[in-house]
Amino acid sequence: EEDHITTASDMAKITAHAMKNEKFRQIVRTRVKPWEGKEWKSKLINHNKMLVSYQGANGVKNGYTTQSGFTLVASAEREGTEFIAVLMKADGDRQIYKDAIKLLDYGFKNYKTVPVLQAGAKISEGGERYRIRQNVYASIPKEDHFRVHVNGADGLIVETDSGVVREYP
Repeated sequence: EEDHITTASDMAKITAHAMKNEKFRQIVRTRVKPWEGKEWKSKLINHNKMLVSYQGANGVKNGYTTQSGFTLVASAEREGTEFIAVLMKADGDRQIYKDAIKLLDYGFKNYKTVPVLQAGAKISEGGERYRIRQNVYASIPKEDHFRVHVNGADGLIVETDSGVVREYP
């Protein structure tokens, strides 16, 4: 479809949402699955090279089309921190995997995931009181401290020494 356009940001958002589903997570991290067909036995093989070459890799998608070139949505988790790297329109799959490794390595080297609010917590700002429904985590620069603010229009804002990191509408 000529007007069908998907950005790296779109793919990251779709992946972040999909990774909340445990069945999806199980499927995308599976390397080999036996296939018991009516007429033959075979196996399904996941060709995502990250699953065998990168520590903590747990998915998600690799592919190629003439129009899009080589694409890769890679996810990895280490010590409670999970990152998603999205690469699109590469000329070759070797380079796309190298670039994904660089992106994920950068994330793990420079960021940490911290709990910023626990479910049930009550916070007040500007005369309004809010109760947190679920635990809230944020990935922040490793050396930074954070502050949490509530803004009725913007939702929850996690601000670090380096600046605003995340807004939760």
